[in-house]
Amino acid sequence: MADESDRLDRLEEALAHLTATVDELNDVLTRQWQGLDAMNLQIRRLEDRLVRLEDDRDHGPAGEDPPPPHY
Repeated sequence: MADESDRLDRLEEALAHLTATVDELNDVLTRQWQGLDAMNLQIRRLEDRLVRLEDDRDHGPAGEDPPPPHY
């Protein structure tokens, strides 16, 4: 009976460690996912900004008069 009790104690201890490890890994994964979401948002904003800058470079800023014909 003592062997069974010791075995059960070891299993419960192992389960507790595994549960703690899974919880910790879940927290890490959640933080990484949030970081990826933030980086993806920043990339989208930078891409939009780059497109606007390229448009301004190619077409000039909005409302700018074209150069006179003698240029």
